[in-house]
Amino acid sequence: MFGFKNKNLTVTELPGIQTHTLTPKHFVDLDFTWESDDIIMTSRAEECEWSNDHPEHPFLSLFRIRLHQNSQDKITIPPEKYGDYKTYYVQHLHKLTWIRSN
Repeated sequence: MFGFKNKNLTVTELPGIQTHTLTPKHFVDLDFTWESDDIIMTSRAEECEWSNDHPEHPFLSLFRIRLHQNSQDKITIPPEKYGDYKTYYVQHLHKLTWIRSN
């Protein structure tokens, strides 16, 4: 990864080939998982310049995006200096998992 800018989550609907950007301006989405055909979970943070200093990297929170309702909700608030990464939805358990790390 070369920075924390221009990392946009997009969805393309077929057959009309309409592409929708789901990432708000000045934010980045770095990871995502599908909960259903209508719901995506993503790890999101504010855009920032790349730094080799690990403490300067953005700390992500998880967001639930409901495609057909056109709504986005923040679903985690990690403690200061922690972030939520590597989202994965376990279909047969109906559970969302992720790694919280500093």
